[in-house]
Amino acid sequence: MLSCVGVMFAPFHERAAAELLRVCRPGGRIGLLAWTPGGFVGGLLATLRPFVPAPPPGSAPPVRWGTRHTSARCSGTGCGTCTPRRGPPGSRSPTPRPRSATGGSATGRS
Repeated sequence: MLSCVGVMFAPFHERAAAELLRVCRPGGRIGLLAWTPGGFVGGLLATLRPFVPAPPPGSAPPVRWGTRHTSARCSGTGCGTCTPRRGPPGSRSPTPRPRSATGGSATGRS
């Protein structure tokens, strides 16, 4: 199961983590991509906070999913292993060379 900056917006993290574990098949994996409080988007969300409606009482900020503390705490509800990693998401395939609209390379060389 994979959530890319989706489940992090659930207001109650422990409930969301429990639901992820409930619907994941036995032995399955859950992958989360979440912004961190110290990253660019975390700063942007903090800047916008005064201009958006208040979150429900008792809820946690979305970027808290991007911290080791929250990852470990939420996974403690029945997950076997939690391995938080920080950094840009990796790509398993090489980046293709840019192509022009006519099918040749963007530089004019094939």
